[in-house]
Amino acid sequence: MTLEGTSLIGQQSVAGNAASINAINPATGETLEPTYAGGSKAEVDKACELA
Repeated sequence: MTLEGTSLIGQQSVAGNAASINAINPATGETLEPTYAGGSKAEVDKACELA
């Protein structure tokens, strides 16, 4: 699986438009790639609705 920096909401790949987010390796503190764009309130609401 290749990480592309998008989120899955339902069955759709969504590129957010909010502030950028990176995961951090807790063992090393290293910032991991790719960078993800945060979701809008509407995108987060939709993801919660579908969950």
